[in-house]
Amino acid sequence: MKIIDIDLGGYKILQLKNSSRTQMMSYIITTPSGKIFVIDGGMEADCGYLARVLRSMGGKVDVLLISHAHGDHFGAPCKLFKGGYGVEFGCLLINLPPRKWLTKAEPGSVVYETPDKFYEDLACYKGLTIKPRQGDVYTLDGMEIRVLKDCSDYMRYDETEKSPINDTSIVVQVCFPNGKTALFLGDLGEHSGDVLAEMYGEDLRSDIVQMAHHGQQGTGKNVYELVNPSVCLWPTPDWLWTNDSGKGYNSGPWETFETREWMESLGVKLHGREFDGDVLVK
Repeated sequence: MKIIDIDLGGYKILQLKNSSRTQMMSYIITTPSGKIFVIDGGMEADCGYLARVLRSMGGKVDVLLISHAHGDHFGAPCKLFKGGYGVEFGCLLINLPPRKWLTKAEPGSVVYETPDKFYEDLACYKGLTIKPRQGDVYTLDGMEIRVLKDCSDYMRYDETEKSPINDTSIVVQVCFPNGKTALFLGDLGEHSGDVLAEMYGEDLRSDIVQMAHHGQQGTGKNVYELVNPSVCLWPTPDWLWTNDSGKGYNSGPWETFETREWMESLGVKLHGREFDGDVLVK
């Protein structure tokens, strides 16, 4: 496990490794008293490992946020909803565009299987469900979860976008009692990133940032300049980090190298990458 210590005052952010070659995103934030806040969870293939880690922490998730309707983010938690893994959930934060729009926006890609399966799995959840809205603040053991952007502007993003569903990602800023902050961008794209930058400007400043859309083809450099982080968390597999489509180094179409150059120009020295294995920021 890679450890990055920036003094979060007893709070911890765990970025989980992927259990397959597929890109995914999974974060577990724990408080000093053992409360657990989970963001996404990865693909269905990541379910077993996510469950083992959560059971080692007591098996009770107090708050779960699903950022948007793509299977590399909600596949694992939706599988856990079906039970049999020794994990319980308290509050689910989820806010999606209408089902009809999701299906039309990216036919066949909502869950990399079928939209119907996603909604069937989601229906297995039996706890409290809340629709987070922009401006909402949730408090967990002294930690604030601030909702900076919800999906209500989904009509801005249509088939001309690279991935309109990505642009509907919920963005949260987690604020720790000692003043440190972490910004989770989900898979936010360039268009939606510009909207976020216009809304908040320098208020986006955060010590930690989760790199949008796995570190490539996400928000623009303008967003990261406003965030000005000291730690970057990359939910990025090795092949995406090196832009390897299977034909060798930098053979693929992805833009990870450009994003890496942005972070270098901003002077960021601390990086936690998915292929490093589990990464703990404390």
